[in-house]
Amino acid sequence: MVSDLLPWKDVGGSLVKLFTVLCLFAFATWSLTSDPSWTPSFRVAVKQNIPAADAMVFFGTRPEVIKTAPIVLEFARVKPSWNVVVVSTGQHREMIDSVLPIFNINVHEDLHLMAHDQTLASLSAAAIMSVTQVLQKYRPKVVLVQGDTTTAMIVGLAAFYQKIPVAHVEAGLRTGFNYSPFPEEMNRRLLGSLASLHFCPTELNAENLLRENVNRSTIFVTGNPVVDALFYTIHREPTEATMQLMQSVRVLASSSSSS
Repeated sequence: MVSDLLPWKDVGGSLVKLFTVLCLFAFATWSLTSDPSWTPSFRVAVKQNIPAADAMVFFGTRPEVIKTAPIVLEFARVKPSWNVVVVSTGQHREMIDSVLPIFNINVHEDLHLMAHDQTLASLSAAAIMSVTQVLQKYRPKVVLVQGDTTTAMIVGLAAFYQKIPVAHVEAGLRTGFNYSPFPEEMNRRLLGSLASLHFCPTELNAENLLRENVNRSTIFVTGNPVVDALFYTIHREPTEATMQLMQSVRVLASSSSSS
C-alpha cells in the first residue's frame, strides 16, 4: 500500500502530506493502470510528440482555483521537473479570471464551457466530451479535482472511463440528504466512489468515507488547502487592484463614521 511507504512522523504540514501522497501514488499506480484508449485524439498527441503529464489539475469555479492553487504552486516548488498540466473548464468564467492572477498560475488548457442559460445537463454533456479529449491528449498519471462541483464530478467520471486514477481534495463532506445541497451532495458522493485517493479536511470527513466502505488506506486527513491559500496571500505584496479596493473601503468607512 502507498500509505505503508510514508514515514508519517517526518511529513510536515497538511499540504506537504497531500503532495507527498500524490507524488508517490502517481508513480506507484501508473504501471497498474491501462493507457487511455487508442482514440484519434490520442494518436494525434503521440504523433505530435505531446509529452504525457505527470499530473493534471482541473478547476472550473472560483473556490476550486483558490483551494487547488497551493497544490499547483507546491508542485512547481518541490517537483519542478514534473509536467503538471492545469486545466480550466470555464464553468464560472469571470469568477475564475478574477482570482487566477493572485496566484500567478498558468492555465494550459481552457475548455470555455460556460454558456448562456446553461443547465446542469448541458454543462455535463459538453464537459465530459471536452475533458475526455484533453485527458487523451496528455495521458496523465493522476488527475486532481477539488470539492463537489459539476466540474469535479465530470472530470472524475471522464478519468474513470480512461482508467486514470483520481485524487479528490476536500473529500468526505456529507449532509446525508441527496438534494441538499443540490447537486453538490450527489457530486461528492459519486466522487467518493470514483476517486482512488481521498484527501479529507477533518477526521469526521474520513469517518464518513469509512462508513461508505471506502478503503482505509486511500483516505488521508490533510486539512483544507484554503488555509494554505490564505497564508500565501497574506504574505504577498498587495496588487494595485487590491490597494484600490482597500482605499475605497477606507473612504466608505471614513464617510460612514463622519455622518
